[in-house]
Amino acid sequence: MTVADDVRAALPLSLFDQGVPAGWAANLPLRVQVYEQVADWIRSDHLAVGDRIPTENELCEMFGLSRTVVREALILLEEDGVVVRTRGVGRFVSAHEALVGLEQMRPIDRLLPNVTMRRLEANDEHPTSLVEDALAVAADATVLRWESLLFSNGQPICLSEEWIVQPIPVRGSAGRVLRSLIAAGDSHATHSLGALVADACRNTYGPSVCRITATKAEERRAELLEIEPGEPLLAIVQITHVGGAPLLCQKHLLRTDLAPLVVNQRRVGQSDPGIAATAPPPTAAQKASAPPPAPADGNPERHPPFGPAKHKGTPP
Repeated sequence: MTVADDVRAALPLSLFDQGVPAGWAANLPLRVQVYEQVADWIRSDHLAVGDRIPTENELCEMFGLSRTVVREALILLEEDGVVVRTRGVGRFVSAHEALVGLEQMRPIDRLLPNVTMRRLEANDEHPTSLVEDALAVAADATVLRWESLLFSNGQPICLSEEWIVQPIPVRGSAGRVLRSLIAAGDSHATHSLGALVADACRNTYGPSVCRITATKAEERRAELLEIEPGEPLLAIVQITHVGGAPLLCQKHLLRTDLAPLVVNQRRVGQSDPGIAATAPPPTAAQKASAPPPAPADGNPERHPPFGPAKHKGTPP
């Protein structure tokens, strides 16, 4: 028995009359009504989280509607996060619990749910122009670069590149912990650099700048992510400060079909119980009397307190 048969047996037969199913509103687009019908199956527990929903062909047969209408409804269900699609397998009911999104500083391997990681490369190198600007280092400086591939349900969903200032400028116990975590992570490849920095530098971690753009997959990236060259990717570049200085630059390329991201929004001035409250902004008097943030390496000329400014020719 197929999934369509299971669903059909649990619903009134009148839903499967040819043409517009009985009881559907004639003033709503058919794609919206198919959307609502599938969503109602989920709300009424005929389909549970993780269940495969009927295929496009099965839905066409069940409702007596065209492939165009059903395909549009399925696209809407995917866009709204009601179902997720696994290429070559089918569409499945997604989990609907609230997710922490980009409004909070979280490493990519903790932002995306249920992911595993495989390290592709780990080496010291000179910074690219992006990294030079982001970390405010000289062109002949040395940075540690990790490239990793993230998987969800066995499928590659994100190609991640991370760069961190070398030698690690963080002082004290946090610096010692971070260096040991990186040495271990280099061989075990179970965490991102972002996760190691977040764990080791909790008291001085942040702020972070996040830039989101769209790009296309060239041949190597397409092969790693198992998509066709030229397919769209979501590019996220994050620059993370520790102790007032830029320490970590990350670039994540995400498949748009398998790696949805969440941004939790609220009205200005409205608190959200799911998001940690932030302190009110300082007054002008407080700003004037506050000392400048202490850079991680004790050299105020090397790192600006925030932003991409760089000092070419100044050795790291």
